[in-house]
Amino acid sequence: MSKLLACLPLLLILLLAGCESTDGGNGSTIQSATPLQRPDHLMPEVMPEDFAFSVRFGITGKNEINTFEGTVTKDLVTQGEATAELTFTESEMADIYTRLRDIDVMGELKLEPAR
Repeated sequence: MSKLLACLPLLLILLLAGCESTDGGNGSTIQSATPLQRPDHLMPEVMPEDFAFSVRFGITGKNEINTFEGTVTKDLVTQGEATAELTFTESEMADIYTRLRDIDVMGELKLEPAR
């Protein structure tokens, strides 16, 4: 169980961190003709008092961070699942909210065709 709790910060960092490339992965520079317009109206600038989230990840979607219930669940594959109580501080929740707002998590999903 202590290994699970020790891995939680790493899981959260991996979840919130993303890879960004301005070269499209081929060394060229891609620039938009118009500046990116973000629909900031979808998420208020100030975090609502009742902000909470639930995210599932992994191949089977059995890994979960759920702040509504205050739990984190890790799929142990052949040994079932392990669930632990997890409560983020107000500062951590504010940081998560800011990062989700910055990546426009509520915005329209824009897919690019395979090259």
